[in-house]
Amino acid sequence: MNSFSANSTSEPAAPLSAHVLFAMGWTAGQARELGEGASVLLLVREPDGVLRPQGRAPSDWDPSEPVRAAVGAVAEHGKPALRQAGPGRVAVAMAINAGGTLAVAAAEIPAETPEAGTRALTRLQWGAAGVEAHLHRQSLRDLPVAPQATRDDGPIRALRLLARALETRGYKDAARTAATELALAFGADRVAIARARRRGAKIEAMSHVADTAGRSRALDLLTAAADEALDQRDAVTWPAGDDAAALSRRQSEALARASGSGSVAALPIGDIQDPWGVILAEFADPDAAARHLAALDIAGDALAPLLEVKRRDDRFWITRAFEGIAHALGQVLGPKALGWKLAALVLIGLVIAGATVTAPARVTADAEITSDGRVVISAPFDGFLDERLVRVGDRVVQGQELARLDEQELQLDRLRQEATRRQKEIERDAAVAQNDRAALSVLTAEIAEIDAQLALVNAQLEAGRMRAPFDGTVTLDQTEGKVGAPVARGAELMVLAPLERRSLTLHVPDAAIDRVAVGQAGTLRLSAMPDRALPFEVTQVTPLTEARDGENTFRVNAELTGEVPPDLGLGMEGVAKVVTGRDLWVLTWAKPYAESLRLKLWSLWP
Repeated sequence: MNSFSANSTSEPAAPLSAHVLFAMGWTAGQARELGEGASVLLLVREPDGVLRPQGRAPSDWDPSEPVRAAVGAVAEHGKPALRQAGPGRVAVAMAINAGGTLAVAAAEIPAETPEAGTRALTRLQWGAAGVEAHLHRQSLRDLPVAPQATRDDGPIRALRLLARALETRGYKDAARTAATELALAFGADRVAIARARRRGAKIEAMSHVADTAGRSRALDLLTAAADEALDQRDAVTWPAGDDAAALSRRQSEALARASGSGSVAALPIGDIQDPWGVILAEFADPDAAARHLAALDIAGDALAPLLEVKRRDDRFWITRAFEGIAHALGQVLGPKALGWKLAALVLIGLVIAGATVTAPARVTADAEITSDGRVVISAPFDGFLDERLVRVGDRVVQGQELARLDEQELQLDRLRQEATRRQKEIERDAAVAQNDRAALSVLTAEIAEIDAQLALVNAQLEAGRMRAPFDGTVTLDQTEGKVGAPVARGAELMVLAPLERRSLTLHVPDAAIDRVAVGQAGTLRLSAMPDRALPFEVTQVTPLTEARDGENTFRVNAELTGEVPPDLGLGMEGVAKVVTGRDLWVLTWAKPYAESLRLKLWSLWP
């Protein structure tokens, strides 16, 4: 069963005095990290199973009941806990397990937003690495024989280190994780990772520390020790052994004396001739630096390529582009890399060609096959549509009947007129027999009038049988579904286009219409016959516009100038290119995009 005593820091048990000394500094540092108004408590489970506070900040802070409840929940379940600690405050707690010992870190902080508690837990998790290292060192000191890091276990530690670093996203986080893992693996008091730069080493991460920004005495000493190792291109350990190489160790000694470390190791990692950086490790044991040097060397050589990859991935895109260009120039101007040189020559050739070579400048437009001389077939008089004899697309010959109006009334009228004429002929014959000249004259005039009426009826009957005036194709049919319906005189029923006279209609985008003029030549390729190039010439640029596929276009008429294929059908569509002159090769395709970009920028300009 978990128990928690909050009032025992004043008289800590003697075996845990190391915990108390560590906890005093750790809680003070975490309180600064969490900000003004924060209070931090660190508890460690003693051999009797009781969680006792080892340190708190401020030192006179008495944990509130929500803090005690959060610590009790963590001790029982092992999961982070969050409790409300009054208006505008929150209590958080989390478990830390290392070396077989349980510790609980708790804090009470001001909470203006709901996310404040989550951020506080994150801060405690970063600081938990220091507690883990401390508990781990304490557990190792309790063992009868301390574990020794040798060259044999170096590969295993390197693989574990790589696995933890790969799991971490981001360069800074990966470096911080690697430093902390190295410290835990080798029992170091502190491990720092520095990257080599032209102006000297830069400390990128330290174990158990969330941020290395700013200047401090410790950072200056670590940087000087890293520069010392980089300048000599060799591992520097202090104190130096009897068989150690004759190297300068002044900066490593200064670092050890300032931090109170028993030994220091500064090891260049990466390429021997061009190191990526340095691993700096500080130990309490005077012999630890030399003892762990071989294993640190293996871990560092495995870690350097991974950190470099993550550093490159985290850079701003402008920096990556600049370094990529610099690398490419180095390859091109260097003594090797034949492929890069060939690629550079090809690129230079393309630039020269784009600046000097000219090509036909063309305007691209959608096009369709149309016909000149089209004839509209309309109703000759008011009536009813009796029969529809052709459809759209049918080819007809001259004189072929296309449609027919109802003839019933005209036929009846003709029969009535014929009967009247026969009656008048009988009366005329009687007047001749009676030698009645006056009646004969009247009847002759009436018969002539009837003949005129019959001629009109016959003409209407013939006109009602609408025929093709020439050989052609039906391009429009308005009679579909209208058989038996009334039609008015002059109503458009069909459109007939001649077979031979083909023309072309272009739909030129309004952005390019100013470059199209009468007389310009071009080439057409139809969707139905893309392998044939049909030449044409622009005959008319009309002011008529229409919207096509969301784009405003002008209607331009053109005439096919070459041999017209016999299977060229009306309404076929394709793509036409009008040659408007000559221009630089690079501008022939770049100009439309540049004009579109210019217009877009103009529309966005305030």
